[in-house]
Amino acid sequence: MMKLSLSLSVLGAAFLLASSTVAAPLEQRAALPVPPTGADPAITTRQSVLDAAIQCPWEPNQSFANVKKPLLLIPGTGNTGAQTYEHNWKFIGKALGFDPCWVSGPNQMLADSQIAAEYVFNAVDRLYAASGNKKVPVMAWSQGNLVTQWVLTFFPSSRAKVDRFVAMSPDFRGTLTSYTRALSPAGPSIKQQATESRFLNALHNAGGLNSYVPTTTIWSFYDEVVQPQSGPDASARLNGASNFMIQDLCGPIWFLEHSQVLFQDATTTIAKRALTDASGKAPQGAFKADICSQLIPKEIPIPDRWLVGSTITIAATALAFGPGQQVCEPLLKDYSKPYDKTKSTNQCEVPITEALEGKLKAAGLQNKKSISDIIWSNNYDFKKNI
Repeated sequence: MMKLSLSLSVLGAAFLLASSTVAAPLEQRAALPVPPTGADPAITTRQSVLDAAIQCPWEPNQSFANVKKPLLLIPGTGNTGAQTYEHNWKFIGKALGFDPCWVSGPNQMLADSQIAAEYVFNAVDRLYAASGNKKVPVMAWSQGNLVTQWVLTFFPSSRAKVDRFVAMSPDFRGTLTSYTRALSPAGPSIKQQATESRFLNALHNAGGLNSYVPTTTIWSFYDEVVQPQSGPDASARLNGASNFMIQDLCGPIWFLEHSQVLFQDATTTIAKRALTDASGKAPQGAFKADICSQLIPKEIPIPDRWLVGSTITIAATALAFGPGQQVCEPLLKDYSKPYDKTKSTNQCEVPITEALEGKLKAAGLQNKKSISDIIWSNNYDFKKNI
């Protein structure tokens, strides 16, 4: 019982600390950094491997070679492209006149997100060329959004090849739920999605909280995977994007979990507008409560409607038992290292960024090196002091 109580205290402390360090509202912040320019980083994955990861389910042999109007679909953590989109946007995308294609990152997106970024960058490049140098619309779910934003930030040439970006349940600021695995082995990308990871620190310091193509973000306050998802610092929110928390339209008791954003009438109505609007994104203020329906979109065949929930089940299983689990966050690549401003030298610790420094100093914890150090300060009363 004592061990269980300590575990709950640890988890609660992490949530209280992270949720208390809300940054200033967007309008009060200094201008965000300018993203990297110049040449793209070198690709480390073999070209044949990258190409084999692209599948276009309506094409002969699922080949991307003859695709004329691609819609690139990026999966989330614990999924392949098919596992995220086979029963939803495969059909919705086709009904909109697109040729849906997905790309599957290594180990169901559980491997290093920097490697997954190479898969996404290559898919954009290949589909852009296959379609006659037409810009490619991109849709992503969950961690797929974070990887896409990494590509747009650190691979400058991608910005001229992406037409628009529709982000479903994104975690651009990471998620507090990753701290449940902070002290135990997990997939590398889970470590990278912790709110104070080096991966996120580098992305944000390189300007990765800005939108670089027309962007629409769609998410739920009740997301059980990505938190926090409310206020100016909701993890899903991007500067310059059309940002839609579905409860703002449908009311505070409109329950929607992490994967339902992919296949519920209200959220897919916004996404469809984002993919077809001449502006490149869903216009803010264009929707009213009459879109609020819990039904599954009519474009999805009845047999597939029974299977839309498999996405989150498969992901949960992969997160628990997937291959390649490790204790430490992966090292940053050379091209992103200069943007990492964390102070801890131990790659296995969740580092403290400068954003936390003032509050920690006021609490008498300025000499701690990581959030895990603070969590294990058993004499510290988080509720009283933070």
